[in-house]
Amino acid sequence: MRKAFFGVAGVVVLSGCAATYRQYSAPAPAAANTMDCVLGQAALLGYTPLGGGRSEGYLRVEGRAEPAIVERINVGASAATNRLTITPAAGQLHIRLDGLTREGKATEPSAKGEADAKTILARCAR
Repeated sequence: MRKAFFGVAGVVVLSGCAATYRQYSAPAPAAANTMDCVLGQAALLGYTPLGGGRSEGYLRVEGRAEPAIVERINVGASAATNRLTITPAAGQLHIRLDGLTREGKATEPSAKGEADAKTILARCAR
């Protein structure tokens, strides 16, 4: 009986932890072509490069979760910044989307970040 109680308690505790990031993947063409496409699409969506590049094998970009005017209205909004880490590997394009608060702490990504990640996959993957 004791073992069953601890097992259930562990599940309840773990189920309270929410992921603060999202991951997306899709088949992709050659890495060099993909990275050029990703950089261009990220720039069109308003993201600023933070690190990486074609030679590093990944790209990290950051952008506002909402336009400045909406951000001022939605003071209680979760993410102030979306950070995308994009990696082409083994014929796949992987995107990790993280949300950050104004203080730089991890939080749920915004709907805009999710839409942007899906847009990049749709335009740069096969």
